[in-house]
Amino acid sequence: MRFEFNGEILERKIIGIESLTGTNEKMNTGIRIESPNEKEISDLRNWNPNLCNAEIFELINNFEIPKKIGGANLIEYLVLNKKHKWTVKTEHFISGKLVNEFYALAICQYESSNEFYLFYCDENWNEKTDTLHDSIKDAKDQADFEFENTISNWTQN
Repeated sequence: MRFEFNGEILERKIIGIESLTGTNEKMNTGIRIESPNEKEISDLRNWNPNLCNAEIFELINNFEIPKKIGGANLIEYLVLNKKHKWTVKTEHFISGKLVNEFYALAICQYESSNEFYLFYCDENWNEKTDTLHDSIKDAKDQADFEFENTISNWTQN
């Protein structure tokens, strides 16, 4: 779902919906969302949305996020959207053709490796291309170098 929070547009995965009785016995709907860190959870708990509107912007493969991509364990992922604009600082080629549209980025690690792959995936979570990194932070930095606004939007698997 997409909603505005403190002047920023957030996109989060819905993990539950509840009916709540609010003030004056008025029924409200509570939506539980996946949040990337404890600070955001705390900030959202103290937030008064005051008739905030939200929209469902896409289903992520019916919320079926794979455990492995290309045989590597999925550690963190980021579904790309409009706010993640390609920076044109890096180019990826597949069979000699420039490719710059991907569905998601995924940080993965093979069982026997100490290194981390940043996989560039299609809508079925198939790896289209990749980069190799010494740490998760390095992989996230590479993603942020290539696409705007990625550094704080990762979801742990």
